[in-house]
Amino acid sequence: MERDLLIQQTRLQLDLPPTSAGSIEAFQNTCLRPLLKWHNDFWLMMFEAQLGSQKSNYDQLKPAQQIDMLRQIIQKDPSFKYQLIGVITGWMIPAEYTFYAQHKAEINKRILAMVIQRVQHQWANLQDN
Repeated sequence: MERDLLIQQTRLQLDLPPTSAGSIEAFQNTCLRPLLKWHNDFWLMMFEAQLGSQKSNYDQLKPAQQIDMLRQIIQKDPSFKYQLIGVITGWMIPAEYTFYAQHKAEINKRILAMVIQRVQHQWANLQDN
């Protein structure tokens, strides 16, 4: 119980429009989005390390090619894919994890899509500065 309270107090509160309770979209807005935002710098660090280990030319690619490369990295390296998912699931409280386990395939797709979107957007902002 103490862990749950600490996690909920630590988690960012986002001002998002209400959705129907129990839906995957509601779960995305109340659980996934705050966790993804909270770990934003960590995603960048993970992808930077992954790109460095692959000796890629990511910075020289066009934006559409960069998105494809991020997707390919996840598809080609299942352990990296599950590390990304594990970062999120490790910060879920039991009730959230229970819901996640019931909808694992759909939620995993959403997690990965949102991580790719965040990393691509943030990476572009870093390159502009």
